[in-house]
Amino acid sequence: MAVTDDQVAALRAWLTARTDTGADDAVGQFITLARTGRLDEVGALVYGAFAAAARRRFSPAWASADIVGFVAEFRSSSTEAAHLVSPLAAENQLRGVLGEKQATRPPEEARAYAQFMLLGALTVALDPQELDSVLTEGRGLADQLIAGRSRVTAPTSARTPGTGSAADTPGSPDHTPGSAVPAPVPTPPHRGYASSPAASRRSTSSPSALT
Repeated sequence: MAVTDDQVAALRAWLTARTDTGADDAVGQFITLARTGRLDEVGALVYGAFAAAARRRFSPAWASADIVGFVAEFRSSSTEAAHLVSPLAAENQLRGVLGEKQATRPPEEARAYAQFMLLGALTVALDPQELDSVLTEGRGLADQLIAGRSRVTAPTSARTPGTGSAADTPGSPDHTPGSAVPAPVPTPPHRGYASSPAASRRSTSSPSALT
């Protein structure tokens, strides 16, 4: 089943919640999806949006230090981030969606928290139009993953040792979503770490297309 509008709306509500009421509403939307058996596709949507947002942030090229630094800054932004996000899982998932082959596969819960919470960090400084672009791009990738495509064709570019290209294609089975939504649902990004250095700095480069 393809990603639905209400699933996108639930994720957007969490990513943009700025008050306790907004955060409660976002969690309520996830609960409604769970009660009606429509939460599974959200995992693919989170993964797709995470891949799109990571490409936007690290385009057109990245080095290992960029990934390590981003994860370290994010984890230092709040006690919750430090507690819930494994640095190894976070770096693994970022490298995976940016095209680097990974030899290990983090546990399911670690993958879920890394994708979900890093998506928040990657999108917290985006304006509404940019966020819509990430979610639309992510929805397209999610629909392809749900349909059973393990990889998606995308433009490739040369890579030098020690760097990764944001045009490389995510979608390896090693990096697909482990679960739909972590439980408990973390604090929305605008409430938890909007002022962190990792959240405030973002790439000005155009995101590469997922096709």
